Amino acid sequence: TPDMPNNSIGGQVNLITKSSFEFARPTYTGRVFFNFNSMDADLKKTPGPVKNDTFKSTPGLEFTVTQPFSKTLGIAFTGYLAREYKNNYRVQPSYSYTGTFSNLAGQQISLANPALTRFQIQSTPMMVDKMSGNLRVDWKPSPSQSIRANVQYSTYDSVEAQRNLDI
Repeated sequence: TPDMPNNSIGGQVNLITKSSFEFARPTYTGRVFFNFNSMDADLKKTPGPVKNDTFKSTPGLEFTVTQPFSKTLGIAFTGYLAREYKNNYRVQPSYSYTGTFSNLAGQQISLANPALTRFQIQSTPMMVDKMSGNLRVDWKPSPSQSIRANVQYSTYDSVEAQRNLDI
């Protein structure tokens, strides 16, 4: 946030689940979306990151159902389902500044004239499956009291591969 110094990331998230008392009648909302990775923009199955070919662009779903039964009792149910494909790339050169060998021009290696001794390229493709559901029951036994019961289920499953090329 703007009030924080720029040497680290910080902050907080205040997650407030939906209450059935926010709505006067049953409410249904939904969202269908598409996870698309511009680095792997194929819409058909391609190899990796697991044994079988997989889609890299995948659909997702998010929905909320809110049902107020009366002014004192109601439920809210939310769900989320998505698969994301990510591929992290890393390139790492390694240099030597000392030694008894010289470069192709015949110059001895030094801090001012380093020699490239290793060049590593790494690709780490990953598939992440996320699923969550939340059921909340709201009850107002009196105008000044509110009781909430909440049940939540979430999964996060990922699989990744790592490919290295050393030159």
